[in-house]
Amino acid sequence: MDGHRPIIASRHGVVAAAHPLAAAAGARLLGKGGNAFDAAVAAAAAFGVVAPFAAGLGGVGVGLCFVAADRRLRSLDYMGRTPENLPAPPPVRSPKCAVAPACLAGWYNLLSAHGTRTLADVLAPAIALARDGFPLTAGLAAGFTATRAAQPGLAAWLGGLDAAPDSFRPGAVLRQPALAATLEAIAAHGPRHFYSGTLGERLTAGIEASGGNLPREALLSVDPDWGRPVAVESRGSAVHVPCPPAQALDVLLGLALLEESDLGGSDDDTAALLREAARLAAAARAGAGTDPAQAMLAEETIDSLRTRIAGSAGSADSPSPWPAPLFPAANTLAVADASGNVVCLTESLGSLGGSGIAAAECGICLNDVLAYCAAPPMADSPLGLPLLPLIATRHRHPVLALAGGADIPRLLAALTRRLHRSQPLDAALEVAGADGSCLGGVQAVALEAATNVATGAADPAGEGWAAPG
Repeated sequence: MDGHRPIIASRHGVVAAAHPLAAAAGARLLGKGGNAFDAAVAAAAAFGVVAPFAAGLGGVGVGLCFVAADRRLRSLDYMGRTPENLPAPPPVRSPKCAVAPACLAGWYNLLSAHGTRTLADVLAPAIALARDGFPLTAGLAAGFTATRAAQPGLAAWLGGLDAAPDSFRPGAVLRQPALAATLEAIAAHGPRHFYSGTLGERLTAGIEASGGNLPREALLSVDPDWGRPVAVESRGSAVHVPCPPAQALDVLLGLALLEESDLGGSDDDTAALLREAARLAAAARAGAGTDPAQAMLAEETIDSLRTRIAGSAGSADSPSPWPAPLFPAANTLAVADASGNVVCLTESLGSLGGSGIAAAECGICLNDVLAYCAAPPMADSPLGLPLLPLIATRHRHPVLALAGGADIPRLLAALTRRLHRSQPLDAALEVAGADGSCLGGVQAVALEAATNVATGAADPAGEGWAAPG
C-alpha cells in the first residue's frame, strides 16, 4: 500500500473515489452491512459536500451497475433534459447553461431499485461532514480558490461557508451549515422535498434571483431513466457503457479500432495510437445520425476505420476531439461489495462552480452542463454529456469497473493496459493520471471471481483514495 495512492484488496468490498472522505463514507456503509448501491450513494453525497464546486446536489450524472442477484447490467441516466425554453442559439458557459439538478433523483433511484439502506442512512456521513466540518486538502483548497476567482457570482455562497475567504488553504476546517440543513431536510422528508416541496421553492427562487433559467416545472419533471448498456468484445472481455450518452460510444469504437493493434511499443507510439483512435471515434460519432450505437458499432464502420488506423501510427500533434476545458472537476467513483454487486458513477456540475449561480440559502450551486454537450443542444431533449462509467465482464462476471470523464485516450489507455496487457491496476492507472487534475480523474475496481477479491485504485494524479469495506 502506497501512502499517497493506495491499492486496496478486500473480500468485503471496496470503494475507489475521487477524495478520501468520499471513499471513507462509502466504506462506512459497506462496513455496516450495506451493499454497493448504498455505498455508492453515500460516497457521491459525501463528495458533493467536500467538493461542492464540482459535484453534488446541483449536478447531474450517469451510473452503470452490475446487479449480482440476477446477473445483469443496468445503466441509469440522471443527466436530465435540456430546458424547453432553451435560448436560440444555445448559450455557451453562462448562467443560462443550467439544467435541472438530477443527482438526488439518481441516488434515490439507485437505492429504491437495489439498495438496502434508507436515504437517511446513506446521507448521514455527508450531513456530518457538512455540519461538523472537515479539513481542506491541497486539491480542495485549490478548487475553492479557483472557483472564487472564476465565478464572482458565487461570492454570497462562498461567504456563507463557515470559513473566511482567506481560509481556503490546506488544513483549514470548512463547515457548511446551509448545506447540512438541506441534506437533513432531504433525509427527513425525502427527495420530493427537494423537487416539489418547500426546499424546491426556495431553490428555484434563489436561482431566479441570481439570473438563472430554471423554472419550477423543470424540477418537477426530473425523472432518471434506467436503460440497457451497450457493449463490444475486446480480447475476451465485453466492455459495457451507458447509452446514452453518445460520447460513451467513443470508448467502445476506440477499443474496437485498437483490437488488432500492437500496444506494446514505445509510450509515444502507443499514446499516438490512442489519440488517433479517439479522434476517429469522435469523428464517427459526429456523423452517426439518430442511431449512433448502430452506426458507430456497425462492422463496416469498424473495418473501414481499422484500415485507416492501421495505416497511420497517429500523430503526437493530433488535436483533441474534445473542447477544453472539459469538466475540470468531477465525482468519479467505483464500488464493489462482497455479494458481487458493482456500481460506477460519474457526476459533475460542469465548470468549477457550475453556472456561477447558487441558492446560497440552500448551500447549493447549480451546474452549467449545457456548455459540455457533444452537439448543440435542442430544447426538451436528452443530454449527451462526457460522463463515462464502464464495466468490463468475462463470462458474464464483472472483472473491471472504471469511472472517468471525457478524456477518451486516458480511458483507452487504462482499459488496454489492464485488459490487453494484464498490467496491475495501479500500473494501468499510472498513464491515466499523466495529464490529470486535482479532482476527478479515473477511479477503478478490479474483481476476481474465483476468490471474491475486489481491488480498488485511485487516479495517481488526483486526491482519490480506495478504502476497504
